[in-house]
Amino acid sequence: MFNDLDYLEVQDEIPFEYEFFIQIAWSFPLLKYLSILNLSSQSSISKKFDCNDNQLYSIVKYPYLISLNLYSAHNDYVEQFLNDRKTYLSHLDK
Repeated sequence: MFNDLDYLEVQDEIPFEYEFFIQIAWSFPLLKYLSILNLSSQSSISKKFDCNDNQLYSIVKYPYLISLNLYSAHNDYVEQFLNDRKTYLSHLDK
């Protein structure tokens, strides 16, 4: 766990899966700034979570996040972070 880290930028050509974002939330509990650079669509495994009624996955929580940069991210990531059944962003709800 990295308690002092508050800025993270992740970039890759390989899709980031839902579990990756669970790990980020757990590993960086005080994260305030997150930037995602990935134009690849998430895999079919992650897309199974597209059903909003799916309770196999927990909601990913970023309680301190005040800035989210999805400018260079595939629409899958935009949908994941802006869907309150997938991601809870308490400081960005306002």
